Amino acid sequence: MELDAPVHCLFFLCLGVRHERLFRTGALGDQSRYALTQSNFRLTLDGFVTEHSECSDTCGDGIRTRFEFCDDGSAQNTGEYRHCNDSCTALGPHCGDAIVQEAFEDCDNGENLGGVNACNPHCNSGPFCGDGIRQPELGESCDAGEQNGHAGSSCSNTCEVVVD
Repeated sequence: MELDAPVHCLFFLCLGVRHERLFRTGALGDQSRYALTQSNFRLTLDGFVTEHSECSDTCGDGIRTRFEFCDDGSAQNTGEYRHCNDSCTALGPHCGDAIVQEAFEDCDNGENLGGVNACNPHCNSGPFCGDGIRQPELGESCDAGEQNGHAGSSCSNTCEVVVD
């Protein structure tokens, strides 16, 4: 028998949903039981901590809270590349900060939207004439990389075939 009313669940427990004098009871994953008069399900709440608790943030515990910009844990909050600073208020240098970090990035214009002669989202260069990859869809008829336009290369600086 199907119910056309929604089943209301709390945690892993579905409690007596009434639809035209039909009650459905059961735990998720169990076979649900139907009764015509009332639910015989009894809910007990034993074993819960009753002391007052307080939610607070602790920079360095590895859990980002609403008061922290980031939190990589105390050992990782170094402010180094792609790591949170030691006060959990900002990231250290990272892709997208508009500063090229030579050891990690080819480019970084802050937006990094990608495209021809632009910076990709991972701070590596987008396709360009001279990257050594022939890309006809970009109008290149050749691409000899750093050899473009040099003596002995049949490819110009503009990635067009040179005919002597």
